[in-house]
Amino acid sequence: VECLLDGAAGVGPDLAALGATRTPLDARRLVAFSSAAATFVVALTPTVEVLHKWSKNEEDLDEDESSDGAPCLCAWTSTSDGVTLARARARDVEYAAVDADSLNIYLGRLRCRLPANAVAVAWAGGALCVLDETNALRFIDSASGSQTAALDLGPRAFGVDGPSNARLREADGALYLLGAADLATVKLQSTAERVAALVDAGEWLEALALQLDDGADRRGDDAATGLLRRYVALAVENAPARRAETIGTARPLDLARSHFKMLGGVCVEFCAATGRLDVLFDDVYAAFAKAKRDDVFLDVLEPYVLAGTLTRLAPEVLAAFVAHFEARGALVAVERCLLRLDPTALDFNMLIQVLRAHRLYSATFRIYNAGLGDFASPLELALDACHDDADSPGADNRAKRAILYLRYCVAGLSFPAGDVLDRDEAESAKAHALHLFLQERAPPPRPDGPINSRDARFPHVRVLAAADREATLDVLSAHLCALAPGGTAETPNPYDGQRCARVTSPSNLAPPGPAACLEGARIASSRDDAGDDDDAAAA
Repeated sequence: VECLLDGAAGVGPDLAALGATRTPLDARRLVAFSSAAATFVVALTPTVEVLHKWSKNEEDLDEDESSDGAPCLCAWTSTSDGVTLARARARDVEYAAVDADSLNIYLGRLRCRLPANAVAVAWAGGALCVLDETNALRFIDSASGSQTAALDLGPRAFGVDGPSNARLREADGALYLLGAADLATVKLQSTAERVAALVDAGEWLEALALQLDDGADRRGDDAATGLLRRYVALAVENAPARRAETIGTARPLDLARSHFKMLGGVCVEFCAATGRLDVLFDDVYAAFAKAKRDDVFLDVLEPYVLAGTLTRLAPEVLAAFVAHFEARGALVAVERCLLRLDPTALDFNMLIQVLRAHRLYSATFRIYNAGLGDFASPLELALDACHDDADSPGADNRAKRAILYLRYCVAGLSFPAGDVLDRDEAESAKAHALHLFLQERAPPPRPDGPINSRDARFPHVRVLAAADREATLDVLSAHLCALAPGGTAETPNPYDGQRCARVTSPSNLAPPGPAACLEGARIASSRDDAGDDDDAAAA
């Protein structure tokens, strides 16, 4: 031990003693001090013993940076989670945990880099407080290594000598900073006190941000949502008048709409971060509706759904969302959003009614696939529309969308993301979609349905080939190329002449064999449907 204290070792003057911990460590009286090369954790009783030598780390220093000459500062803390020793050397802050029973010391992997060299350290309020050479007092979260707050003390706090000889101590909820000529005091506030102070100052957004950063509210504390409800009520009550104002020669600016748009964005981000979407779709939506600004709320939701921040909507909000965009003639925006929402978190029955009523087939494919694992029923809905409305505007687009969906199923990809499905799901998607597509005879139309192209052989092949012959042939070609040469048996088509709802197929349904695909390809490539039927009758 004596060799550590002689002049050659370069031992620093900073000595950190561990206070009472109510653990077996109290009987050993631990201290920590550092030399130019290492930090030593030493037990003083019953005998002096070096428990651990913690060497300095130069690995992460910049090329022009060195820790030589920089003080190495230590500080202990004891919490319910254990005993921790923090070390600040130059710009690096590191942590070590001490096992109270075995006296083993474990070096943490978490490290924090400071903007400037540390000159004093102390624990306060569960955070490590570091005073650096720039007169900044920084509060570091030991769990994440991130800076939670910083206080610029300015050059006057420590006089002309600067903070190089300053000392920090925590006592009775306050942090004391002793300089060459002055003693400064920093009062430590809890999160609740700091939030209350910000609210009293009218800094609501800062108060909400601080409340979000408090980990306690993510574990079920309702303080965060209570603060949001107060903020929404105040913002709605003090909203600008519902009229547009003109600034200079610019077009009229609706200040009330801008106000509610900002409010809606804050609420969405806050509720998404806290996982309290029930508050967003209940209290917040009701407040917007009462102020007759629910249209702004629904507009605000769209970018957050497209960005993946919101993955579900409450049933009443979803119904209002669809009606709002339908009234604006923007159902394409609804479909884009439905492609991003999690179908398992939505009211499926209501969603299917919306999809069928508005013919949102891309969303229909995804909702059935991801929500039910059903790859045939959404294709049947799209093919019915292709047959029933073959002469209507947009018929070709619907058919091409069905072809694209088929291509994804044959390739074993999810629609529309293009992610690779697992093997069993990919085989199921290919088999069910292709068997439905290759129905030789379609089931009878609905009682109120028109008599149309369903009456021909391979009606679905014909109706899609009429929209895009080459793409239809590509679907069949892709499947044929994937079949094992010469050894693929023909599989009876369970969908032939049946609606999907009436089909009971084996769980391991095999894809169609080459004969059905080749016949479908022959019909798709033919430009004389009547001739095809005559050939079939003669055969």
